[in-house]
Amino acid sequence: MLSSIQKKNGRRKKLTGFRKEAVLSVERTYEASWDANNRLFYEHEMEIKAVKSAAEFESERYEQQIDALLIYKMKHEESEKIIASLEKELEKAQTTIEKDRKLHYKEMKTLASSKLQLLPLENDNELAN
Repeated sequence: MLSSIQKKNGRRKKLTGFRKEAVLSVERTYEASWDANNRLFYEHEMEIKAVKSAAEFESERYEQQIDALLIYKMKHEESEKIIASLEKELEKAQTTIEKDRKLHYKEMKTLASSKLQLLPLENDNELAN
């Protein structure tokens, strides 16, 4: 059985002149169109690879941003907990200070009144006059 190339060569030998040139022209055009088609296919494949690569890069970048946001959120939540804890401690400290101030005021009032009672009576008489 003859291969397709041998068949083409056999057909070419039978053709002469104008017909032979026309067949050769059609074959060259056919081969050129296949070459162009293959080039376009290759370019298309390269474009697809470039788009995939860019998409993967963007995806990784977005994942990093999401991770950074999650870390920020966790730190923010920790900060809020710490702030709430410090606010409670501040309230306790203010309450303690207020109680101590009232107790100190009472103690000073008691001390002042006891010192007034210890003053000699002469001063009271002089004050009365």
